[in-house]
Amino acid sequence: GTQQLEGGGAGAGKEAGGVVEDSEEISFENVTVMTPADTKLIEGLTLTVKPGMKLLVTGPNGAGKSSLFRVLGGLWPFTKGRVAKPGGSSAGLASDIYYVPQRPYVSIGTLMEQLVYPCSPDGPDGETLELPELRALLKTVDLVHLFELYGTEDVVNWGDVLSLGEQQRLGMARLFFHCPKFAVLDECTNATSVDIEEALYQHANKLGITLITISQRPALVKYHAQELRLIDGEGAWTLHNIRKEGRGGGASRADVAPLASGLVSASGVGRVVGESRDGGVELRSSSTWAFAGSAVGSSVVNNLGSAVGESRGDGSM
Repeated sequence: GTQQLEGGGAGAGKEAGGVVEDSEEISFENVTVMTPADTKLIEGLTLTVKPGMKLLVTGPNGAGKSSLFRVLGGLWPFTKGRVAKPGGSSAGLASDIYYVPQRPYVSIGTLMEQLVYPCSPDGPDGETLELPELRALLKTVDLVHLFELYGTEDVVNWGDVLSLGEQQRLGMARLFFHCPKFAVLDECTNATSVDIEEALYQHANKLGITLITISQRPALVKYHAQELRLIDGEGAWTLHNIRKEGRGGGASRADVAPLASGLVSASGVGRVVGESRDGGVELRSSSTWAFAGSAVGSSVVNNLGSAVGESRGDGSM
């Protein structure tokens, strides 16, 4: 539904020419996005990610994989179109969407504080875990040794004692604790082993979290139903089904023609061809590519931290 605006009737929140609505899905309808330097990244994108869908976003560095998630989190305005998401035009993302960055924010504090962040064991809701639950959660992400070393009361500078791989597993533990409807995973397991990475994705699927993953690691392909591939950072993209192969759980990109694509013409403006409604993703006729990026937190699961640059919190860039 649309949100009530101050000083007027019912309507959708506005974002520098675009419209933001509340929805149970994440969708972009005819959305145009400009960078702060006024460079057009996305034009006329229409895309819906429904609950239960698993979408993999790939592309070279600089292809714009973070742009739509910056829009989704309210960090960047969009000049045209309509965005729908849980929480609508409220600041950042609702608690139904959780962002896990490549380098999660860690602070000086107890192990319990790190696991329930951005909530607090001492906050009004008293977010905490019983010891059996805490051990089970740490076991899921292969961090039980932290409990054995520091317990739940020791105050530790976690940035000094955790490797990047351990920090990433801690970020995934937070995701499992909060268990949102949607999760944006931004290269957040690239410092872990393949075995641990696969175990983390299997557990996310077991919890029923709808995953939108930015990654270049082939091992993750099989945990997704579709791949959005950003081609060149100038508007070209393709959307493919991911074909499951055999009992071993392997997968590959489909060799058939893409479900949809946006190919840049000599004038720099592409047109989408085709339409996909498979697996919960819809992509209808519109121009030039784009889907990917960074996003942020909310009043409940406020994983924003700093908006851009060095990661500070599970929702910063």
